[in-house]
Amino acid sequence: MRTPEDGDPVLDPVTARAGGQLAAILPSIGGDDRAGASIRAVLDRLTAHRPPASAYRAPRWSGVGDDCSPLEWSLAFHGDAVDLRLLVEAQSEPADPCGYWEAGRALTRSLVDELGAATGRLDEIEDLYAPGPGATPAFVLWHGLEWRHPAGERPPRVKLYLNPAAADPAPDAVIEVVAETYRRLGFGDSWPVLASLLDEAAPSHVSIDLDGSAGARFKVYLRVRDVGAAARAYGLGSRAQPDDVIRFVGALAGREVGPEDRLPRPGFVVLHHTDTAATTPERTVLNLHVPSLCGDDRTALDRIGPLLAAHGLAADRHADALAALARDSFMGTSPFRAAGPDPLGGQSRLQSYVSFQREPEGARLTAYVGLRAFAARFGWRADDPDTMWPSAVARGPGGPGGPADPADQMPAP
Repeated sequence: MRTPEDGDPVLDPVTARAGGQLAAILPSIGGDDRAGASIRAVLDRLTAHRPPASAYRAPRWSGVGDDCSPLEWSLAFHGDAVDLRLLVEAQSEPADPCGYWEAGRALTRSLVDELGAATGRLDEIEDLYAPGPGATPAFVLWHGLEWRHPAGERPPRVKLYLNPAAADPAPDAVIEVVAETYRRLGFGDSWPVLASLLDEAAPSHVSIDLDGSAGARFKVYLRVRDVGAAARAYGLGSRAQPDDVIRFVGALAGREVGPEDRLPRPGFVVLHHTDTAATTPERTVLNLHVPSLCGDDRTALDRIGPLLAAHGLAADRHADALAALARDSFMGTSPFRAAGPDPLGGQSRLQSYVSFQREPEGARLTAYVGLRAFAARFGWRADDPDTMWPSAVARGPGGPGGPADPADQMPAP
């Protein structure tokens, strides 16, 4: 395999894989060539912020994907419509929290200029989330984009994800950052309800819409480790039903579960706030790790499909998208190539997370798709890593994350 020094361009696996997945997804959600071109133009602007060395070194640290992929598509099913979403982490070279923070801020400015995003809320709280000297948080700043149905006809909605442990990981410091965020954004009346849950549902990250409208959302993600804690946090939502969590976890696990059951991997309950006068969240979301509950992707589809159908959502589009994504692979061997006629046969972690919530119009279920840009070569390095920064992969003479052997480059399609 040739290296950049040989004068040949080297394929960036993240950029190539993201474009391939977009092409696979679009037909299943009704996206035409015009929509594809519009979304691809935004994707190209996002990936332009990637450091050039990322194509031929071991993957820089990212907790977005289980294999350190810094990008993830998701499909949000509601009614008979499907929204397309994208999560991306801006990265830097060298890879460190302060560098990622500055790269993320630069990407925010770009999105403001190009998509008309608004930073008023961010300006009020940004100082709380800047990484501290010598800090090693799992992440500092992610960006989310959402193309609401029909995909590509309107500019995407932009949001930010921020880590309250970026400056100081001590639990009391994290809680103080989240409490101050509530106060500064005008949601202080809702804080006492959240504070009552903190012994069993620790804040993980927060999200804000880069939108100046009255309906802009402020969200808090709580990490939950058992079904009972998830049910109690989820139950704060005004539209939550008492058995939503038990039914959703049980359906994914393929068995009956009770409040005392531990989740095999911590999940998240998301509190949505839009009304500063309210004392409880407008709604809540349960977000669960699919591989730890379902195992392989065929089992996951067989369990998620009936959930979609039970709520009148487009299970056929979900199945079509996954089949197309499973076929779209230029990466080596199993678990990335179908084992037989079933495109999902032998596949793993194509489906990463799935979330459930109730909106005024009905249920909404979001399926997250693993990019798996590095898994075939390096494995699932973001799963309980020994080290994060600059890379969860220690290879080559440069030490952790140093220049990899040329054989470790991703092959071109």
